[in-house]
Amino acid sequence: MTWMADAGILPHVLKEIAGHRLITTTQRYFHPDVLRILESGRALTHHLEKLQRDGQITRRW
Repeated sequence: MTWMADAGILPHVLKEIAGHRLITTTQRYFHPDVLRILESGRALTHHLEKLQRDGQITRRW
């Protein structure tokens, strides 16, 4: 599951692949490394900055 998540498969898709009823069950199998966590934070920051530049959000997060 971790490898699939690292490959970019979305959690709700992984839930279906694994046959889990709850997403929380699927999430127990995710073990991201520190690099993935940092990359995710940078991606979110980049996304929010773009939304702000485009005027879609008006305040700082």
